[in-house]
Amino acid sequence: MVNIQSHLDQASQCTAALPGDAGDRDQLTALLSVLGRELAKLPEREQAVAAQIASRTEELVATAAAPEPDRSRLRQLGDAVIGGVKLLGSAGPGVAETAEKVVALVSRIAGSRAPAPNAT
Repeated sequence: MVNIQSHLDQASQCTAALPGDAGDRDQLTALLSVLGRELAKLPEREQAVAAQIASRTEELVATAAAPEPDRSRLRQLGDAVIGGVKLLGSAGPGVAETAEKVVALVSRIAGSRAPAPNAT
């Protein structure tokens, strides 16, 4: 559980570097907190998957916070988070809902960043 919380704490810290408005960043921080609580509720046998979801979520937010985020990598990480959730099946319905909201919000925030001008 400590490892899971550590990943989500790191993800929350990365939100400060995200573009866009503070309301979106605050909402993301709140969703990360909810995700941590939902992951903590999972049975012991699901904790390895929970740790994977937390790790991928941290990487997703950190990638989105980069000055020029790799959009392809963001899609891959979003898919990895959702894929991890699917491994939980019915064990984590709250996790699924929250993780989907996190991925959608990170995608929206990262998409709000103006693309870098092409060097010519």
